Amino acid sequence: SMAIDLLFTSTSDPFLGPVATLRNLDAFVDAIVGALATDRGMPMVLAVDDLHSIDSVSRGVLTRVLSATESLPMLVLLTTRPGPNARVGVPGATLTRLDPLELDGTEQLIQQLSHRALSPEMIQLIHNRTGGNPFFIEETIRSLNAAPTSEITVPELVQTVVAARIDRLTRGDREVLLAASVIGLIFDALTLAAVVGSEPTALADTLTRLV
Repeated sequence: SMAIDLLFTSTSDPFLGPVATLRNLDAFVDAIVGALATDRGMPMVLAVDDLHSIDSVSRGVLTRVLSATESLPMLVLLTTRPGPNARVGVPGATLTRLDPLELDGTEQLIQQLSHRALSPEMIQLIHNRTGGNPFFIEETIRSLNAAPTSEITVPELVQTVVAARIDRLTRGDREVLLAASVIGLIFDALTLAAVVGSEPTALADTLTRLV
């Protein structure tokens, strides 16, 4: 929430939103570094997901944060898909490749997430349909948890699972998702707020729920 609050900057001109946000990056970096440095003796973990989707500004922020905190007892965990945007240039970084889950790993994950006992045949079907992809498995189980027992089916595509979850969102949350998808993969929060006609603070709460 600290990051979202800092990135939403009040401005009367919607065209100045991205500029105002960029000007606030120094405060953003200082706040993150200050929070991480509060307990210098305590080991910490800084986790950054979906690095493959990072934009140039966010990459710069991450690089500055890592440089400013390199003397702290901190483990930096970056997750990414293979691709050109996966590299951050972190000295001494160790690359660990995560392969798809085997059947027993799929079964363990299902047992942790499922609200009902599933047969070995159903577990095998879920494993085959998901290819052992943990994200697809989680989304599939969440979909099954929300379905009546008489309507349990295993979708063939992850898009089907995600679409079902979107259908269960409130109308306001769905409108925010739709507007964001129209703007593009990377968008400015203030621009999104102007498009959906929402106050930045209210939109920040919505984005927190959706993310």
